[in-house]
Parts: sequence; C-alpha cells; structure tokens
Amino acid sequence: LHSGLGVAESVAAIAAAHQHDGLHEVLEKLGRAIAQGKPFAEALRLSGAQLPEYFFQLAVAGEMTGTLAASLDEAVAQFAYQQEVASEIRGAMIYPAVLVSTGVISVGLMFAFVVPRFSSMLKNPESLPWLAWAVLSAGTFLNNNLLAVLALLAAGAGALAWVLRRAEVRGALLEQVSRWPVVGAWLPAPDTATWAALLGALLAQGVPMLESLQLANRSVRLETRRQRLDAVARAVKGGSSLSNALEEQAALGEPAPAGLSR
Repeated sequence: LHSGLGVAESVAAIAAAHQHDGLHEVLEKLGRAIAQGKPFAEALRLSGAQLPEYFFQLAVAGEMTGTLAASLDEAVAQFAYQQEVASEIRGAMIYPAVLVSTGVISVGLMFAFVVPRFSSMLKNPESLPWLAWAVLSAGTFLNNNLLAVLALLAAGAGALAWVLRRAEVRGALLEQVSRWPVVGAWLPAPDTATWAALLGALLAQGVPMLESLQLANRSVRLETRRQRLDAVARAVKGGSSLSNALEEQAALGEPAPAGLSR
C-alpha cells in the first residue's frame, strides 16, 4: 500500500507469497471479498483472520480517512507491543508455574502412594483426630480409584477448555474476576492501554472525536468498563470535555489525566 499498489493488488501479491501455508486460505477469502466490492474492514472480518478487534476498528478508520496503510501500521505496532508484553508475562510466570505444578504433583503422589501405607490406622477411627482421619481416608480412596479420579480430572479439564472457547463465557468470567480484591485492580489495565492507544491512533489520523470514541470503545473486553466508556461518548456528544466525562464516569478507575482536558 505504501508503494502505491491498490488494496486488491496488495492482497493478491501477499497471497502469492504464502502459497503453501495456512495464511493463503485467509488471504484468498480476503481477496474474493474485496473483489466483490466489500470494504476492506468488512472483507478482513469475513476472511476469518484471527485478529484483535482493534485491527478491524483501525481498518474502518483508515478507510474513513483514506489512510488505510497508516492505520494498518498502527494496528501492527500495537499487536507487536501486546505480543512482547505477553511474552514477558509468560516468562515471568514460568517459575511460579513450575513451583505450583511441582507442589500439586508431590501432594498428589503422597496422597496416592504414601498416605495409603498408613491406612491400617483407620481400623480405629475413634482414636484419630478428625484431620488425620480425613487425610488417610482421602489417600486410601485415591489409591483405590486412581484411574477413575484421573479420568474425571481429564474430563473436567476438557469440559472447562471447551466452555472457555465461547466468547460470552470468557467475558462473563473476566467480569467476575475483575471484582476480586487483588486481581481486579490490574485486570482492566490492558483494556485501558489498548483503548487509549487506539483512541490516540484514530485521532492522529483525523477521525472525529465521537467516531474515535465509538470505535475505540468496541475494543474493550470488560462489559462494565465498555458501558462507562459509552457513557463518556454520550457525555462528549452532549458538550462535555473528554477529561470531565472520564472523571465523572470513573471510566479509567481514576481521575482523568490533565492532558486530556480541552
């Protein structure tokens, strides 16, 4: 696009370079949708490309302002930043995950193979404290039904993974987690960062304030946060400044920065 090629020609050129990988089918669908006269943002969504929502919003903005190439550059830069942050988080979580997994496996092995060796003590349960009786009984049960318990755990994990594939379930879970005391304080931060970056990119490309707010609000995952930001857009439409609207709606969880005033 930067070199002056049209959208259809650019997509066709990229598709030709990916003849033998999974991206080719997506690009073919994108090219066909464009050839049918659909806007690029709509064609991108119809292609089935697994992209963050802000890609589509920035594509819409780029078509509105005639700066599609710059809009896609912004989307790629935001995506690269999020991938970098996600990689750092995964790296930071490896050690705690190893510790937790090791602890769970160790406790499971003790319950399954060590604790049952003391099961003879259950012959006189009245002589045991309640906690000791519960531990010995659980260990004996696990040892006697190990395959059934493992199958049940595997089925539960599979069912959980299947349920979490549904977007509405993930959204509802995020809403619940956002109300937790500790996690809820930092969970909205990625949403806020994405919203602010997208809003700034839209405004920088000349998209009017109201349209920018509406497009940026669609990128927010938390429903309660999105409702507050929609209220901010309505307040701005009514004549309020962005900073006042953000502060009145507590849309960012804290007073709006002074730089966002008129």
